[in-house]
Amino acid sequence: MIYPSIKTFKAFFLVAFLGVAQLGLAQEALFSEKVGLPQFEGEVSFAKAQDHFVLSFLESNYITVAQYDLAFNKTFEKRLTKEKESHVNFLDSYKSENSITYIFSNNSRKKYLGLTYNFQNDEVTEKTLDFKLEREKYLVNFSHKGKFYLLTQPNNTRKYKFYILDVDLNLETQIIDLDKSGFYKDGEKQETLPNRTIFANGSVKDELLDYGSKRFRLEEIKRNTPNLNEAVTYNNKIYVRDSKLLITLDSNKEHTVLIEINLKDSNSIIKQIPKLDFGENLSSTKTNSFILDDLLFLLKGDKKRVFVKLLDLKTNETKNVFSFHRNSPYLKERNALLNQNVVSKYNIDMRPSEGSSAESVQKRLQKIMKGGNQVGLRVLDSDQSFLLMLGGYKMTTSGPAMMPGGFGAAGGITMSFAFGNYTFVRDESLFFYLDKTNFDLDLSDFEDPYQQMEDYLNDYYVDKAHKKIGWKTKFQIDSDYYLGYLDRKENIYYIRKFK
Repeated sequence: MIYPSIKTFKAFFLVAFLGVAQLGLAQEALFSEKVGLPQFEGEVSFAKAQDHFVLSFLESNYITVAQYDLAFNKTFEKRLTKEKESHVNFLDSYKSENSITYIFSNNSRKKYLGLTYNFQNDEVTEKTLDFKLEREKYLVNFSHKGKFYLLTQPNNTRKYKFYILDVDLNLETQIIDLDKSGFYKDGEKQETLPNRTIFANGSVKDELLDYGSKRFRLEEIKRNTPNLNEAVTYNNKIYVRDSKLLITLDSNKEHTVLIEINLKDSNSIIKQIPKLDFGENLSSTKTNSFILDDLLFLLKGDKKRVFVKLLDLKTNETKNVFSFHRNSPYLKERNALLNQNVVSKYNIDMRPSEGSSAESVQKRLQKIMKGGNQVGLRVLDSDQSFLLMLGGYKMTTSGPAMMPGGFGAAGGITMSFAFGNYTFVRDESLFFYLDKTNFDLDLSDFEDPYQQMEDYLNDYYVDKAHKKIGWKTKFQIDSDYYLGYLDRKENIYYIRKFK
């Protein structure tokens, strides 16, 4: 069922554009509009096409679709109803120029449902998808270039299986046989792949596909939306790049396994990339990696020191290696550094001036590297510099949190994590910069835009007023970052731009 017009509802998105109002150096309000969204928090989905984007507000079995051009003028709005109530988990949305599609699953994530809205003919198609996962393990789902992908691994194989849906919910499957991949170790092509053994009890030891846990999955790292701390610090990640998928496996402390899959021809290449060996006991060592465009950042460290290696994936060239040690002072106020020549090429050795607010790197490393933490890097870039953030995340054992109104956990991440965990806790993280020319340590001053968003909300909406904020979403278009949220007290939905 489709509601015929949003105007038939009492104040449901009564548009009142207030123009562009500059509110500070870091952010500005692009527009605001009165809304009639429910008081509980649902989920907001962002999907972009070539010349517009869509924000979808999902609550219970309803979807409010709001389309904007890239100048942030609203061009369309509709409220849809999802008839099938058993599929409560929203997984993803994706767009073509004329349609938007939503994918849902049931609680077991074994059965799936698609709902497509066509903007041209004003029609909804809701379809129970005719595939079920049997004798295969769910790894990840993602959307890319107007298609939805669900990736599984058939049990006891070195194969990946893709279920691929277009916006009209047509299904195709694709099999990637990793045993047929070219395998490279330390940059040299090998004749054979690492060993794989299946034991009599059915367990498998695979020296290549080592996920490091029985609860293995892949976490997608996105380029245009913030990534949860859980995803950034997880050992097994997937990155979508044009027609290529990059999968990194970091359970092994001595090397990273990088799997490159071409979505057009199904060809794959596997690389075993060595991490730095600093000659100490590996029992307390933690490792991880992060990919930004064509750069692979390899992290390895313990409570005493941390090394980061930068590898150019196009040329296989190491761009730089740098480290910092436990006795290096860490300054919260970077301004104190600007008059001191204390940053060298391979080692951070910051010496705070008298009276400055400082905490030693040793204490920071102890907080980051403590036993229960997963450790990871988050990397952002500006025109001149990279911002690298080293932090930890402690996994919880609580079950999936259900959202009010029916939608539950999506893609393995519970909604209890979804708001406020896109940045590492400041007193338990380390921030440093690299210039883009020489990949040397730098003294840039650009800030994490997602942290700016949280700072703005915490400064503007204090105490009880903060509880009046809901329906938050964060996204990126080109080089600009945006925060959308509902101020329930004013009953206004804001979208603000952060530079």
